[in-house]
Amino acid sequence: MSALVIVHSLTHTTKGLADRLADGLHAPVVDIVEHRTRPRSAAGLGIVVGAFEALTGRKAPIEPLSADPETFDPVAIGGPVWAGRPSSPLATALSRYAGALRGRRVGLFCTSKGADPGVFFDRAERLLGRPAEARLHLHAGNLAGAEAERAIARFLEELGPVEPDRPAGSGTGPG
Repeated sequence: MSALVIVHSLTHTTKGLADRLADGLHAPVVDIVEHRTRPRSAAGLGIVVGAFEALTGRKAPIEPLSADPETFDPVAIGGPVWAGRPSSPLATALSRYAGALRGRRVGLFCTSKGADPGVFFDRAERLLGRPAEARLHLHAGNLAGAEAERAIARFLEELGPVEPDRPAGSGTGPG
């Protein structure tokens, strides 16, 4: 199986981190896309409403993912920290795909502008229905540099190796 990175990113900050994780995992990136008549604004009322949704646990309507996470292992899934919690689109994805992620190695990642990620990870793992194998939090102002690179490398190591795809019936067991 190959790896997959799933991300919600309103301002593209977390998307940049997802792209770096995908490079390290040799994996595609799938965006969590909100199903809205008008796109959510990354400023003003859009942020206020997003924070309210996160605080109250309200889920956001999202489009189905463009890839089935059940066919990938490991899976890194993440998004921004809104009011200390997972963004509402990320929370919806975690709830919706928790079953598909059962039996898969899952890493959670997030970016924030200073929030302590403890509540984010606690809520995300509750929605996932289990602890993640790896966690990564980077401050939005510290996405580059040696410290960020070490944190990313540690996350990828904790998530575990990606096994190469094998054609059906090519197992090496007794036959």
